[in-house]
Amino acid sequence: MKYFLLLLFPLLLNKTSNNELLAYRKMMDAAVDNSSIAQKMYTSFKSFNESESLLMGYRAISELLMCKHAFNPISKLAHFNKGKKLLEQSIKSAPGNPELIFLRYTTQVSVPSLLNYSANLKTDKNILLIYLKRGITEETDRDLYCRIREYLEQSGNLSVNERSAIKNLP
Repeated sequence: MKYFLLLLFPLLLNKTSNNELLAYRKMMDAAVDNSSIAQKMYTSFKSFNESESLLMGYRAISELLMCKHAFNPISKLAHFNKGKKLLEQSIKSAPGNPELIFLRYTTQVSVPSLLNYSANLKTDKNILLIYLKRGITEETDRDLYCRIREYLEQSGNLSVNERSAIKNLP
């Protein structure tokens, strides 16, 4: 199934639907622990241009995942710096997008402190908590909502009050 999704990505580059976003998210999840999927994601997403902020965010994540799987330290740092730059550009062009904020938050939680990429953790966490507190409406991307909620619940980055507030959400 994963490889079938990889074959579809070149066809999905023009317009991003909810189904496409689901496929990108699944591919990203698989690429975290699988270097060959990360490489295919990186190759597929290289063609994403700056015209759509969310696609640029996923292109940034593909760079950051290559950083994780690269062996050469210079290559790791190059992928990290490019991914960080692309992610920040995508957020700058769509500052209220919860998915982009979530991508940055999960990245900043995961990278080593040595890389000094954690300045937005508190702000991003607050934005994500506000997003969750709005609840699920007709416009809500349920998959994204559930991903954010699950990630925050499992992270050790919430206060007791924040954790309690999330558990009481529908």
